Amino acid sequence: TMQFFLGFVILRFWLLLFDIKWSKSMTNKQWKKHIDTTLDTKTDSSFWIRSHKTWGNYKFIWKYVVTFNILLSAIPGFLTFTKGYFIGSMSHGIILGIGVLLLYILWKTTPVYHDEFKIMEECGFVLTWIGVAILCDLLFTSLKIIFDEKFWLWFLSYSVPFLLLMGVIFIQSYWVLLQMRKSMELNRSESI
Repeated sequence: TMQFFLGFVILRFWLLLFDIKWSKSMTNKQWKKHIDTTLDTKTDSSFWIRSHKTWGNYKFIWKYVVTFNILLSAIPGFLTFTKGYFIGSMSHGIILGIGVLLLYILWKTTPVYHDEFKIMEECGFVLTWIGVAILCDLLFTSLKIIFDEKFWLWFLSYSVPFLLLMGVIFIQSYWVLLQMRKSMELNRSESI
């Protein structure tokens, strides 16, 4: 479930990055066609403009993300069943590490822009929470291996990362509402 959840967080920030890059490309294209009349505005070599209806469209990309997430969620379970708990846990950790790396790359490659809702700060918090959830998962998984799977270790290994990930959902929902409220209060105080 952790990699499934992480896949949707990555999807959310991918679409945000895509929208920013597409907007910049469109703006760049708009002013260039007035300077250079030979510029062909029908064809564009920018990936962001060419792929707007595919890789920048939630309806197009979510099917691939769900399919990919199901496959990635099945791999650790299959390896745990066939090769043992240790191998399954390590594959789970590697997949999560790759997901966090992808999210970090998206966070760092998103251009700076007027971020009224502090979405990039939210991404930093999300990365921190997910990182803590993964570390807790690895810690409790290691303890399960060392102490031969006691019930309380099993319970902690599943419940603590799950609760931390629920915290990420709360952050993502509450963050935008909090930033909107702050923005409205600032606008209200400036108008007085």
